[in-house]
Amino acid sequence: MSRMFKSIDKTWNVYVGCGHDCTYCNARKAAETRFRHILRYRDGFTPHLVEEELDRCFKPGQFIFVAYMGDIAFATKEE
Repeated sequence: MSRMFKSIDKTWNVYVGCGHDCTYCNARKAAETRFRHILRYRDGFTPHLVEEELDRCFKPGQFIFVAYMGDIAFATKEE
């Protein structure tokens, strides 16, 4: 199986969820099944900011995949 990125060290999901209901969305499926017990997905895939992620630190040189579990286009001006 090929991958778009050879190496992803961490993901940083400061914003999760999406307002679209795409049939083939892997992130939505994961949030509603495997990750449903995790607090940030308690409302399913409703778009929202995850404030505790804002203070997260990473090591220099790490490849960070940002907003894998959401569409930041749904963020409001306040977020």
